Amino acid sequence: MAREEGGDPPPLHQISTCHCPSLLLPVLPSARLTRDLKGYPDLNGKRDPQSPLGAGMEADLLKVDRKRTPWLLVLFHVPWYNSNRAHQGEGVNMMEAMESLLYAAGVDIVLAGHVHAYERSKRVYNGRLDPCGAVHITIGDGGNREGLAHRYINPQPHWSDFREASFGHGELKVVNSTHAFWSWHRNDDDEPVRSDQVWINSLVSSGCLADKKPGPRKILMAP
Repeated sequence: MAREEGGDPPPLHQISTCHCPSLLLPVLPSARLTRDLKGYPDLNGKRDPQSPLGAGMEADLLKVDRKRTPWLLVLFHVPWYNSNRAHQGEGVNMMEAMESLLYAAGVDIVLAGHVHAYERSKRVYNGRLDPCGAVHITIGDGGNREGLAHRYINPQPHWSDFREASFGHGELKVVNSTHAFWSWHRNDDDEPVRSDQVWINSLVSSGCLADKKPGPRKILMAP
């Protein structure tokens, strides 16, 4: 959606949201969001209802019927959970301001790029393993002129399940309301090779959303 540079950001549903029969995929603009954090939400956890970005995002999250749309994915550019030495800490402000919101909404998977490598986390929230947290996937290895980011932090963090600095691509197959299959394919070989794969259970099927109520709505509607 075109707009003048420096103007107010449109609501989330006008920025980019993929509505599929069983999946909702909001796309958040990481770079501009750093500026918008002054209005929504601030780093003290307070939300400004006047923020167009915040209002649009909350509106989308509140209206999701998880019985009809069991899978909730979010896409933005800068990863929050990143054990690569490249771009360390660049997603901290956004994460501090918004992770609790996505957790309350029951986001299943977070997809990010920016780092020119691949990494998949276990379910995590607030830096700790959490069966009701999101799976974070950094898939910034599709190809670029700068090369791959080969240097990782060691030892590997407890939340990081798989990581590799190779060119590749990922595939997500939503099988039904309870199961999805994620695979990452390394492209360095003559043919794409499946190098990482995992079955992911939806938070709807795990009972996490039932355990959080009425918490999510209180967090989403808090001033």
